[in-house]
Amino acid sequence: MLTIDESPESLRPIGFLVKLFPQLDNVGVLICYFYAPLAPVYQEQPLASAMAAKKEELLRARHENAQAILCKARQALTEVGFAAENIQEHMQERSVSQAQHSCSLGGIKRVDGVLVQKTISGKLEGLLRGASFPVHLEHCLASPVWFLEGTKINSGRAVVCMHHEQASLRAARYAASMLAASATHIDLLHCDPQLNWAVACGVDRNVSELRSWEETPNGQLLTPYLQQAEHILMQEGIVADRIRIVILPVRGDVASSILGHCRQDDVGIAVLGHSKPLGAWSFFENSVTKKILAEFRNMAIWVVQQGTRSTHEDSCC
Repeated sequence: MLTIDESPESLRPIGFLVKLFPQLDNVGVLICYFYAPLAPVYQEQPLASAMAAKKEELLRARHENAQAILCKARQALTEVGFAAENIQEHMQERSVSQAQHSCSLGGIKRVDGVLVQKTISGKLEGLLRGASFPVHLEHCLASPVWFLEGTKINSGRAVVCMHHEQASLRAARYAASMLAASATHIDLLHCDPQLNWAVACGVDRNVSELRSWEETPNGQLLTPYLQQAEHILMQEGIVADRIRIVILPVRGDVASSILGHCRQDDVGIAVLGHSKPLGAWSFFENSVTKKILAEFRNMAIWVVQQGTRSTHEDSCC
């Protein structure tokens, strides 16, 4: 689901979808426009005839403007290869925040992802106002949220951030379902504060450093989750050659270590399994998720919350 406005920036996620999905004919998109309500004076009853006429004129102009914005978005989608019959439109007067409307509609429509374009200033609604987390994550429990920033996102590389929590396995299931038809290479990534060097290898574990790490207390705790995540990915048809295990030392903090790895390896997608209200990826204090969302650049951050769907059958993006 893509919420749009008058700005060209609101259409930027289309370019990412084109790079991510090789067969656009199979991808549905719900484009949404939420327009501002009329001034309170027009809500009074009864209205004088002149005011009533002015209200009708404003409503007509507002509807025509919304239709033009949706038409432009539809044209942009069809021009890059989306099938016209797979494009849905929705317009609605805004009574709460745009984020709340988007999340509510995303739940009703059972979309696979609510796309949120990070602003030019690099801020997200919610974090901009000093709230503890972006507004979308407060209201969007039924669908994963895709936070996007930049125009040079590499869809060919992704990381699933792993921790010894069920939230990480939800993230792996979601990544598997969304990336199975792509050619994206996936790292199962964990940051270990006890490690002094990075370890990376394929699922065959043919690297002695990884086998040694698996014998450590942290390795013993996480290895069952890594093995389950590998199984989940391969069950979706993602071949072993596209999967890598990466264990990183913590340089500064976990969020900085993850983002540093993504910059170094040109990773364009990071998938986080967010836990509310508890867990390593929750938004308490200086959480990993919160810091990643505040600092990421030229990436897509997919946040999968508890209760979100993990498959994309009969639904839209």
